[in-house]
Amino acid sequence: MEKIGQGVYVTLIAKDAKEIIKKQVPATLKGNFIHLEFKIESKKYQLLNIYSPENSTRPQTEFYDQLNKYVELINVKTDVVIFGGDFNLIASEIDSKTGIIKTGRRTLDLFNSIIHKLNIKDTYRYRNKNKRVYSWANFDNSSATRIDRIYLSKHICNKIKETIYTPFTRSDHKGYKLRISIGHIKWGTGFWKLNESLLKQKKYTELIRNFWNSWGKEKLKMNILDWWEKGKKSIKDISINYSKVMATKEKYKYKGLIQELEEEENKDKNDISNERINKIKKEIAILDDNRKKGVIIRSREEYYNGDLENIEIFELAEEKRGIKKEIRELYDKNGILRENKEEIINVVRDFYEGLYSSQKT
Repeated sequence: MEKIGQGVYVTLIAKDAKEIIKKQVPATLKGNFIHLEFKIESKKYQLLNIYSPENSTRPQTEFYDQLNKYVELINVKTDVVIFGGDFNLIASEIDSKTGIIKTGRRTLDLFNSIIHKLNIKDTYRYRNKNKRVYSWANFDNSSATRIDRIYLSKHICNKIKETIYTPFTRSDHKGYKLRISIGHIKWGTGFWKLNESLLKQKKYTELIRNFWNSWGKEKLKMNILDWWEKGKKSIKDISINYSKVMATKEKYKYKGLIQELEEEENKDKNDISNERINKIKKEIAILDDNRKKGVIIRSREEYYNGDLENIEIFELAEEKRGIKKEIRELYDKNGILRENKEEIINVVRDFYEGLYSSQKT
């Protein structure tokens, strides 16, 4: 979830989402509220995206009053609700650096009524009950609040896998990433392609050079084609293992930088260093770019214009390539449709066991 200019956008990466419908909303909510409905498997989801008017103003109170009436139309008993965006208010002192809630009582009551009616929870607070983190800060970081949030139906909060706020270069707001485990699990190892940036890393090139010098001594001991194929496979395995180690290191470095940023942002006005904050943000941006380039390579998409901010398109392409390789249902030898993962594996195994036993006889 990220803020651009005068609005907010939410990117939903859901490879199994179907029947996506943009719902009509009252004229009084248009421009500040979007409602999408979609299905994943047989479950219906309601995605509500909000950009609230400015805090402590009459338009904000009127907006939440209209929204409070609108949400009564949503079936919270059977549907999953995802409610996120820039709320331009906080409901808890922990979400303000100064510990002050500036929103009026009437507006807060309306907001809390919406949360209650939708039967939802703050996803970040579900996993981080007492942690102080902010999604917006003023120019000198003396004032900061967590006004950008995503709420989720209570009954599905146990599916949350990741919640993280990350700096966004084009805004004074942070992006918020929420990862939920729903739908099918992707099978297999997927597609591998050498990340050419590895060739610029001295440690990697030395590793390959040492292997190749050693492997060259085996050339006369083997069939030349076998030697060549096994050599290529070894280089691939070395490259994959090296990349995994580097990815793990970058992951821990990324988390460490996020923690450093949060600690710096929580310092008093006299102790905080804006220079240090900007330096950390730049380091985070570099790691983000490295990750995004890897996604583009794995997506196997030929078109790429260098705009790493639109990485979600490539992430979706990467997911879709995994789906194409996935077997979700299969008929067994008795003509019975099998959809369970273990049953499908058994059908495939039985087929090949029968195939090769027939060839032997």
